Amino acid sequence: MFPAAALVNDVPLIYNKTLSSCNSSEALSTVGYGIIICENGFLSIQLSYISQSNVAAAIFISDDPRTFKSGDFQYPVAGAKPAPVVATYTSRGPASSYPGILKPDIMAPGSLVLASWIPNTITTVIASKISLTSDFVAVSGTSMACPQASVITALLKGAHPEWSPAGIRSAMMNTTSPFDNTQNYIRDPYLNYDIATPLAMGAVQVDPNQALDPGLIYDASPTRLREPCLLHEFHS
Repeated sequence: MFPAAALVNDVPLIYNKTLSSCNSSEALSTVGYGIIICENGFLSIQLSYISQSNVAAAIFISDDPRTFKSGDFQYPVAGAKPAPVVATYTSRGPASSYPGILKPDIMAPGSLVLASWIPNTITTVIASKISLTSDFVAVSGTSMACPQASVITALLKGAHPEWSPAGIRSAMMNTTSPFDNTQNYIRDPYLNYDIATPLAMGAVQVDPNQALDPGLIYDASPTRLREPCLLHEFHS
Protein backbone atom coordinates (compact mmCIF):
# COMPACT_ATOMS: atom_id res chain seq x y z
CA MET A 1 0.00 0.00 0.00
CA PHE A 2 1.63 3.20 -1.15
CA PRO A 3 1.41 6.48 0.79
CA ALA A 4 0.65 8.23 -2.48
CA ALA A 5 -0.33 7.39 -6.05
CA ALA A 6 2.08 5.13 -7.91
CA LEU A 7 2.87 6.50 -11.34
CA VAL A 8 3.15 3.36 -13.49
CA ASN A 9 1.92 3.90 -17.04
CA ASP A 10 1.51 1.46 -19.94
CA VAL A 11 3.04 -1.46 -18.04
CA PRO A 12 1.77 -5.02 -18.68
CA LEU A 13 0.32 -7.17 -15.90
CA ILE A 14 2.15 -10.51 -15.92
CA TYR A 15 0.89 -13.78 -14.47
CA ASN A 16 2.94 -16.87 -15.17
CA LYS A 17 2.56 -19.96 -12.99
CA THR A 18 6.21 -20.90 -13.39
CA LEU A 19 7.30 -17.45 -12.23
CA SER A 20 4.69 -16.81 -9.54
CA SER A 21 6.91 -18.04 -6.71
CA CYS A 22 9.06 -14.93 -7.30
CA ASN A 23 12.08 -16.48 -5.63
CA SER A 24 14.57 -16.68 -8.48
CA SER A 25 16.65 -13.86 -9.91
CA GLU A 26 17.22 -15.87 -13.08
CA ALA A 27 13.50 -16.43 -13.62
CA LEU A 28 12.57 -12.82 -12.86
CA SER A 29 15.19 -11.59 -15.32
CA THR A 30 13.02 -12.97 -18.14
CA VAL A 31 10.02 -10.85 -17.14
CA GLY A 32 11.28 -7.46 -18.17
CA TYR A 33 9.52 -4.28 -17.13
CA GLY A 34 6.07 -5.33 -15.98
CA ILE A 35 3.85 -5.86 -12.95
CA ILE A 36 4.20 -9.46 -11.87
CA ILE A 37 1.79 -11.44 -9.70
CA CYS A 38 3.48 -13.43 -6.92
CA GLU A 39 1.56 -16.25 -5.23
CA ASN A 40 2.07 -18.12 -1.96
CA GLY A 41 5.63 -18.05 -0.74
CA PHE A 42 7.88 -16.49 1.84
CA LEU A 43 7.01 -12.83 1.47
CA SER A 44 10.30 -11.52 2.84
CA ILE A 45 12.22 -13.61 0.30
CA GLN A 46 9.90 -12.55 -2.52
CA LEU A 47 10.33 -8.89 -1.60
CA SER A 48 14.09 -9.28 -1.64
CA TYR A 49 14.14 -10.80 -5.13
CA ILE A 50 11.59 -8.34 -6.50
CA SER A 51 13.52 -5.32 -5.21
CA GLN A 52 16.64 -6.57 -7.01
CA SER A 53 14.87 -7.31 -10.27
CA ASN A 54 13.85 -5.06 -13.14
CA VAL A 55 10.10 -5.53 -12.73
CA ALA A 56 8.07 -2.36 -12.33
CA ALA A 57 5.99 -3.63 -9.41
CA ALA A 58 4.53 -6.76 -7.88
CA ILE A 59 1.19 -7.92 -6.51
CA PHE A 60 1.51 -10.46 -3.69
CA ILE A 61 -1.24 -13.05 -3.12
CA SER A 62 -1.18 -15.14 0.04
CA ASP A 63 -3.55 -17.31 2.07
CA ASP A 64 -1.57 -16.66 5.25
CA PRO A 65 -4.10 -15.21 7.75
CA ARG A 66 -1.42 -13.44 9.76
CA THR A 67 -0.92 -9.71 9.45
CA PHE A 68 2.27 -8.99 7.55
CA LYS A 69 2.74 -5.49 8.91
CA SER A 70 0.71 -3.20 11.11
CA GLY A 71 1.21 0.32 12.26
CA ASP A 72 -0.45 3.46 13.47
CA PHE A 73 -1.72 6.07 11.08
CA GLN A 74 0.12 9.35 11.28
CA TYR A 75 -2.03 12.24 12.42
CA PRO A 76 -1.32 15.97 12.33
CA VAL A 77 -0.28 17.36 15.68
CA ALA A 78 -2.20 20.41 16.85
CA GLY A 79 -1.09 22.73 19.60
CA ALA A 80 2.57 21.70 19.55
CA LYS A 81 4.60 23.45 22.21
CA PRO A 82 6.71 25.46 22.10
CA ALA A 83 5.69 27.19 18.88
CA PRO A 84 6.79 29.03 16.93
CA VAL A 85 10.53 28.38 16.88
CA VAL A 86 13.06 29.67 14.39
CA ALA A 87 13.84 27.11 11.69
CA THR A 88 17.45 25.97 11.64
CA TYR A 89 17.66 26.59 7.88
CA THR A 90 16.31 30.15 7.92
CA SER A 91 18.30 32.91 6.22
CA ARG A 92 20.00 35.04 8.84
CA GLY A 93 21.27 38.57 8.95
CA PRO A 94 22.99 40.87 8.78
CA ALA A 95 22.89 41.54 5.06
CA SER A 96 26.36 41.05 3.61
CA SER A 97 25.88 44.02 1.26
CA TYR A 98 25.12 46.43 4.10
CA PRO A 99 25.33 45.21 7.72
CA GLY A 100 23.82 48.52 8.89
CA ILE A 101 20.32 47.47 7.79
CA LEU A 102 18.71 44.83 9.97
CA LYS A 103 17.61 41.75 8.05
CA PRO A 104 15.41 39.74 7.93
CA ASP A 105 12.33 41.94 8.30
CA ILE A 106 9.91 39.40 9.72
CA MET A 107 9.24 35.69 10.23
CA ALA A 108 6.35 33.66 8.78
CA PRO A 109 5.32 29.96 9.02
CA GLY A 110 7.35 27.96 6.51
CA SER A 111 8.16 24.49 7.86
CA LEU A 112 6.32 21.38 6.65
CA VAL A 113 3.46 23.39 5.19
CA LEU A 114 0.92 21.20 3.37
CA ALA A 115 0.83 22.58 -0.15
CA SER A 116 -0.88 21.62 -3.39
CA TRP A 117 1.46 20.05 -5.93
CA ILE A 118 1.62 19.63 -9.68
CA PRO A 119 -0.48 16.56 -10.64
CA ASN A 120 1.39 13.52 -11.98
CA THR A 121 4.71 14.97 -10.90
CA ILE A 122 7.12 12.61 -9.17
CA THR A 123 7.45 13.42 -5.46
CA THR A 124 9.54 10.43 -4.41
CA VAL A 125 10.80 7.08 -5.66
CA ILE A 126 10.72 3.74 -3.85
CA ALA A 127 12.69 0.59 -4.63
CA SER A 128 14.66 2.71 -7.13
CA LYS A 129 11.98 2.29 -9.79
CA ILE A 130 8.45 3.06 -8.54
CA SER A 131 7.65 6.75 -8.89
CA LEU A 132 5.07 8.10 -6.47
CA THR A 133 2.92 11.15 -7.08
CA SER A 134 0.68 13.18 -4.83
CA ASP A 135 -1.60 16.19 -5.16
CA PHE A 136 -0.30 17.52 -1.83
CA VAL A 137 3.13 17.50 -0.23
CA ALA A 138 4.66 18.98 2.91
CA VAL A 139 7.18 21.62 1.88
CA SER A 140 9.57 23.79 3.89
CA GLY A 141 11.40 26.99 3.09
CA THR A 142 10.95 30.51 1.81
CA SER A 143 8.68 29.13 -0.92
CA MET A 144 6.14 28.42 1.83
CA ALA A 145 6.75 31.40 4.13
CA CYS A 146 6.66 34.04 1.39
CA PRO A 147 3.15 33.12 0.10
CA GLN A 148 1.76 33.32 3.63
CA ALA A 149 3.27 36.76 4.18
CA SER A 150 2.01 37.82 0.73
CA VAL A 151 -1.54 36.73 1.53
CA ILE A 152 -1.45 38.70 4.78
CA THR A 153 -0.22 41.72 2.81
CA ALA A 154 -3.13 41.37 0.37
CA LEU A 155 -5.66 41.04 3.20
CA LEU A 156 -4.31 44.17 4.88
CA LYS A 157 -4.47 46.08 1.60
CA GLY A 158 -8.08 44.97 1.20
CA ALA A 159 -8.96 46.11 4.72
CA HIS A 160 -6.97 49.36 4.43
CA PRO A 161 -6.78 50.33 0.74
CA GLU A 162 -5.33 53.71 1.69
CA TRP A 163 -2.19 52.16 3.18
CA SER A 164 1.01 52.30 1.16
CA PRO A 165 3.37 49.30 0.86
CA ALA A 166 5.56 50.89 3.54
CA GLY A 167 2.53 51.33 5.79
CA ILE A 168 1.55 47.68 5.40
CA ARG A 169 5.12 46.62 6.16
CA SER A 170 5.08 48.81 9.24
CA ALA A 171 1.79 47.32 10.46
CA MET A 172 3.10 43.78 10.03
CA MET A 173 6.42 44.46 11.75
CA ASN A 174 5.11 46.52 14.67
CA THR A 175 2.37 44.15 15.86
CA THR A 176 4.36 40.99 16.52
CA SER A 177 5.14 39.35 19.85
CA PRO A 178 8.47 37.85 20.96
CA PHE A 179 6.70 35.14 22.98
CA ASP A 180 5.73 31.62 21.94
CA ASN A 181 2.62 29.69 23.00
CA THR A 182 4.21 28.86 26.35
CA GLN A 183 4.65 32.58 27.07
CA ASN A 184 8.42 32.26 26.88
CA TYR A 185 10.73 33.98 24.44
CA ILE A 186 10.90 32.37 21.00
CA ARG A 187 13.86 30.01 20.76
CA ASP A 188 16.38 29.21 18.05
CA PRO A 189 17.38 25.51 17.65
CA TYR A 190 20.40 26.66 15.64
CA LEU A 191 21.69 28.27 18.86
CA ASN A 192 20.95 25.24 21.05
CA TYR A 193 17.49 26.63 21.78
CA ASP A 194 18.81 29.87 23.15
CA ILE A 195 16.59 32.95 22.80
CA ALA A 196 16.31 33.91 19.13
CA THR A 197 17.74 37.24 18.02
CA PRO A 198 16.46 39.79 15.48
CA LEU A 199 19.19 38.58 13.12
CA ALA A 200 17.31 35.27 12.92
CA MET A 201 13.67 36.36 13.02
CA GLY A 202 13.57 40.10 12.36
CA ALA A 203 10.54 41.66 14.03
CA VAL A 204 9.31 38.16 15.02
CA GLN A 205 6.48 36.10 13.46
CA VAL A 206 3.76 38.03 11.67
CA ASP A 207 0.34 38.23 13.37
CA PRO A 208 -2.37 39.10 10.82
CA ASN A 209 -5.07 39.76 13.41
CA GLN A 210 -2.95 42.30 15.26
CA ALA A 211 -1.71 43.87 12.03
CA LEU A 212 -5.30 44.74 11.04
CA ASP A 213 -5.39 47.36 13.78
CA PRO A 214 -1.84 48.45 14.58
CA GLY A 215 -2.86 51.78 16.09
CA LEU A 216 0.01 53.55 14.35
CA ILE A 217 1.86 52.93 11.10
CA TYR A 218 5.10 54.41 9.90
CA ASP A 219 4.79 55.50 6.29
CA ALA A 220 7.71 56.16 3.99
CA SER A 221 7.99 57.45 0.46
CA PRO A 222 9.98 55.66 -2.27
CA THR A 223 12.56 58.45 -2.04
CA ARG A 224 13.01 57.84 1.68
CA LEU A 225 13.46 54.12 1.11
CA ARG A 226 16.08 54.75 -1.57
CA GLU A 227 18.23 56.98 0.62
CA PRO A 228 20.29 54.19 2.26
CA CYS A 229 21.00 52.71 -1.17
CA LEU A 230 22.11 56.05 -2.59
CA LEU A 231 24.16 56.80 0.51
CA HIS A 232 26.14 53.60 0.04
CA GLU A 233 26.24 53.88 -3.75
CA PHE A 234 23.98 50.91 -4.47
CA HIS A 235 22.86 52.24 -7.84
CA SER A 236 22.21 48.99 -9.74
